[in-house]
Amino acid sequence: MKSRSWAVPAALVKGPGWAVPAGLVALALAIVVPLLVQPFFVDILTRVLVFAILAIGLNLLVGYTGLPSLGQAAFLAMGAYTLAILVKRAGLPHLPALLLAIVAAGLLGALFGVLALRARGATFLLMERMKYKKK
Repeated sequence: MKSRSWAVPAALVKGPGWAVPAGLVALALAIVVPLLVQPFFVDILTRVLVFAILAIGLNLLVGYTGLPSLGQAAFLAMGAYTLAILVKRAGLPHLPALLLAIVAAGLLGALFGVLALRARGATFLLMERMKYKKK
């Protein structure tokens, strides 16, 4: 059986020349698509993009650094939960609540990051596991 190569052709990734036009097209689509489709599809597309960001982060962590991630979703959950609390209970507008949620998830990440920097090998895995410790 012949194996397939899933490598991207070099012409597509030859320098950053394609990144700016692709980013502009993505920005244009992000502005136009919500105006053209029903709110249900905007909701589904938003969820897909959030999980795509999570997958990209996991790819960077596991694929490029080789570090196992047992708790990366905890930071996504922290940001989402903080955003929901600030919007629903505190009555903040979405943009300030989003910025505060990013700060909250970043602070949690910084706390665990400082601790994990001192850990190696199995201790690193135990640090990752601490994020899910039940009380």
